[in-house]
Amino acid sequence: MTSKRPKKITDVFIRNLKPEKNGKQKKYTIGDGLFLLLTAKGSKLWRYKYRFEGSEKSLSMGKYPVVSLADAKMKHLEAMRLLHQGKDPSAEKQAQKLKLKEKEYQFESIAREWHKKKSPEWTEKHAKEVLHSLERDIFPHIGKHKMDDINSPLLLKVLRRIESRGALVIVNKVRQRCEAVFKYAIITGRASYNPAIDLQGAFTSHKKANYRALERKDIPEFMEALDNCTSDRTIVLAIKFVMYTMARTSEVRFATWDEINWDDGLWEIPEERMKASRNHVVPLSRQAMSVLKNLYEMNGAYPFIFASYHKPHKQPMSENAMLSVIKKINMAEKTTIHGLRATASTILNEMNFNSDWIERSLAHVPTNKVRAAYNRAEYLIDRADMLQQWADLVDSDVNKIVPIGERNQAARKKS
Repeated sequence: MTSKRPKKITDVFIRNLKPEKNGKQKKYTIGDGLFLLLTAKGSKLWRYKYRFEGSEKSLSMGKYPVVSLADAKMKHLEAMRLLHQGKDPSAEKQAQKLKLKEKEYQFESIAREWHKKKSPEWTEKHAKEVLHSLERDIFPHIGKHKMDDINSPLLLKVLRRIESRGALVIVNKVRQRCEAVFKYAIITGRASYNPAIDLQGAFTSHKKANYRALERKDIPEFMEALDNCTSDRTIVLAIKFVMYTMARTSEVRFATWDEINWDDGLWEIPEERMKASRNHVVPLSRQAMSVLKNLYEMNGAYPFIFASYHKPHKQPMSENAMLSVIKKINMAEKTTIHGLRATASTILNEMNFNSDWIERSLAHVPTNKVRAAYNRAEYLIDRADMLQQWADLVDSDVNKIVPIGERNQAARKKS
């Protein structure tokens, strides 16, 4: 092998190098032990020759053009720094390779790989929630553990932390996600058993909350208390809007002006903001439209209809804002914000409105796919009439409201 050092080695010079016709390798010296090796087949390899503890050694630093001239010089500089610190660059490189190899078998690395593969099947919101739950509750405790070093008692100890704070729904979901990660690790040959399976049924089941709902007789008192409340007007109107529309708290809080169809009197919520991941159209009663007009005078310049008092240009009102007003008007023992949906559902069912109209107004998606497809029109005309009657009931004497079914029956008798 011959060694040659031109006056100046550049990327252009290296790019134009051709293998020797005599089939020999050639070495081009850069300096301080760094050189480029041109093989008989035309490969261009970076090498660093150095001495460590009296022995001559050589460190491979990649192949050109994957590793450019500038990259090779940076690697060379780092290797010389290691030597100056009394470390062997070759040994350090092997240790780094071993570390990376070990990382491939760690829970966090495999979980992130599993999440990346599964994310395309999920909504963006769900993908973020899954990763966040692992980052918050699992990775800090066993993320660096190798899969086969995690047994059922260790995983149970980690999951008990979640259970201890009363997050019963979350702990069962996280256990299922851990089970899926271990299953993926087994399939890819990086784990031998699944300890999460042994923990099925180990945690207390979540009991669905029984949301307090207003009774009919309490509605006038509730609405009057809202009218007399001195809290931030945006929050008071938000509660009224929940009452008139039967919408969820999150749907109302994050509502934006571009979702309102003023001409047709509709609130069109995009699927990414809905719990069931499908768009939802809400017919707006005269009362709901009046609330929006009042809000537009206050918050029309902000993106969110129910804008935050402190940061109206950036965010909506806080998650607990409406509940705080419920407490302020001394109605917390009688209802919650979510309970207002139950109030509407109960009373409208008692008034013999079509249950499909009520369920669709609550944004409950039918489990029967054929039925769901048949309901694509969403009963808009019927729901608009029902929600108008509901708003009239909320604002007046309940006994004055005549359900649609009874009105239609009376009309048929007259004809």
